[in-house]
Amino acid sequence: MIYLLLGKDSFGKRQFLTELAASLKSETVEIDSPLEEREVLNQTSGGSLFASSKLVIVHNALQKIEAMPLLNKIAKTADTVVFVETSLDKRKKETKELLADKRIHLKEFEVPTGSAFINWIELRAKKFGFEFERGAAQELAKRLGDDGRTQTEYDLWQADSEIQKLNAFADGKKISKEDVEKLVAESIDQDIFKVTNAIADRNKELTAKYLSDFIERSPGTDEKSKIINLAAVLAEQFRGLYSFASMLARGAGDAEIASLTGFTPGRIFVYKKLSRSIDPKKLLIALKKIEALDVDLKTSNAPASLEFYMIIHGLIK
Repeated sequence: MIYLLLGKDSFGKRQFLTELAASLKSETVEIDSPLEEREVLNQTSGGSLFASSKLVIVHNALQKIEAMPLLNKIAKTADTVVFVETSLDKRKKETKELLADKRIHLKEFEVPTGSAFINWIELRAKKFGFEFERGAAQELAKRLGDDGRTQTEYDLWQADSEIQKLNAFADGKKISKEDVEKLVAESIDQDIFKVTNAIADRNKELTAKYLSDFIERSPGTDEKSKIINLAAVLAEQFRGLYSFASMLARGAGDAEIASLTGFTPGRIFVYKKLSRSIDPKKLLIALKKIEALDVDLKTSNAPASLEFYMIIHGLIK
């Protein structure tokens, strides 16, 4: 049997492969990024009925090796062969032929978003034997990076790790929203989004609070290191907003922006709001000052937090 696994969900693919290996109870061989078809053929048993069957997992091969000739050569193998790819160019004739071939069992694995991700969280919890109270799964999704307005692509490995941590805490009871708040830290992306949004709203009090919260939750005890880390993360956010504002200024439409950035419609909507609320000239000035501050902090004993807060204050004025 031949499988083709497509999509960005590496967690789901690995779960499928683990379950497949357990059901077959045969030797498993994994090949990573082969450059020639013989590397795959050497691991299969061809059409022999007397060879012990294997599970042969081939990662990242079909964009380097001609797929159809390889498929024809392994079609009668006694092994189970699984090709694992993130994506294939569906515009190519060969890809269309491959996806239409009845000898291949196609399975697509995309990272769930929005309500589908919340359903994923709840189903994963049931696998471990516990449930969430109302609103708790949504809170976990939020802390894993969901800002409520964009189609976030989650790290399902991290999500599973947090669910296992909650399972250890559950001890037979349902997990509440308060349990999630206590046990799961908010993601850096979520923290920084709150800072940027407060700056865009020109809310000095909230900006100061969210900056302080970020610094307090950052690992370590050295304030200077925490400010350097915060400045770097915010600078990356500011560069994205400045680039977005530049695209809007030259009249780029949503389709072009999505093509250039990979943003979903929801994220484009959010960035439009932020870009219209923060003056691009002030962003550029802030970026230059953050760069200078970074050098200064790494080479002197300059007062870290005071200079940084003054830069952010310049964006809010």
